[in-house]
Amino acid sequence: MLSVVVPIYNVEKYLSRCIDSIIDQTYRDLEIILVNDGSTDRSESICEKYAETDKRIKVVHKENGGLVSARKAGIRIAKGQYIAFVDGDDWIEADMYQSLMDIIEEKGVDLVDSGYIKENCGINSKQTLCTAFYNLDSNMKHKLYRALLRLDHSIKINPSIWSKIFRTELIKKCYLNVPDDRSYGEDLVNLIYCIAEASSIGQVEEAYYHYIYRNDSIVHSLNLRSLENVFELWKLCKEIILKYDQQISINEMDLVLFRQLQGVLTTWDNKEIGLLQRFIFPRMDLLFGKNIVIYGAGKVGEDYVKQISKNEKCNIVGWADKKHDVYKFAYRKVYSIEDVLNKEFDIILIAINNKKIVNEIKSELLNLKIPEKKIMWYAPHQQF
Repeated sequence: MLSVVVPIYNVEKYLSRCIDSIIDQTYRDLEIILVNDGSTDRSESICEKYAETDKRIKVVHKENGGLVSARKAGIRIAKGQYIAFVDGDDWIEADMYQSLMDIIEEKGVDLVDSGYIKENCGINSKQTLCTAFYNLDSNMKHKLYRALLRLDHSIKINPSIWSKIFRTELIKKCYLNVPDDRSYGEDLVNLIYCIAEASSIGQVEEAYYHYIYRNDSIVHSLNLRSLENVFELWKLCKEIILKYDQQISINEMDLVLFRQLQGVLTTWDNKEIGLLQRFIFPRMDLLFGKNIVIYGAGKVGEDYVKQISKNEKCNIVGWADKKHDVYKFAYRKVYSIEDVLNKEFDIILIAINNKKIVNEIKSELLNLKIPEKKIMWYAPHQQF
């Protein structure tokens, strides 16, 4: 029997499709465990409705404890010889479990992995693996760890828990070691343990799992906590891998950690509003289609220039400050206000945080015959 654990939290919009895709599997010997992790929407009633229609379904209701604790609750009561996972907002192809169980029975591996389809706003992209089977001696485990760390590109391995089927003894031993508060990267932590404990694994090229990319997911949010998440995840991975693999050096693990943090910072920098900016102009909509002069070259002005210049709907025609000769930036020159008044502009945006100084600048601009309707100031949004 294959036990399928479905952690569920406030996914009523997607849940029926998810459960239907499991019920409709061509592999029929299933135990379907729906773990409602304290949902506040209709997820609980949807689970109960399905339990009434299919005797293979068990429903667990628990207080909200996060994704890891929800999966653990399902693992603890699972009766199958094998365990698989489906997130409550995803779905699977009808032949996924029959295909993977056939491979497990034929090859006798401890876990088998497959590709997946990423669905993002109607655009699907298939992520596939190379069909392969590995007997895990110490050298192969070392190669797989290096592949996970992207230090070795000769092997492609997918860290996700939901694209796999595990022997129950293996997943119980490994996943129960994952900290309950590890809401980011918990799949990776689990796989590191699994590689250490398994004797053989397999992977197939075919993609069966449909992973729904949600911008509102905690995994994809960009904030200072996400930087902490990356640091905490790879610090934990470093500790576990160094415990099991004597061939990987501390320097290599530190390099991996640095690259992961660098990746987050690069992502922030590529966003229109980067979290490394302290000050954000709150009304970008008022600048669309406008030629803009930014007045003020202090920290607010510097952050405004970075923010606004990344939006193709806006055009900065000049940057001015009374102390223009003091400010030297490699990416843009600062002029006196008199020097920029000969440019065609729709708005002079005052980039100052002090309201008293703002009023003084407004008076100066009015004295220079700048129409009041072209002068704009909003209190900057301060992020930290």
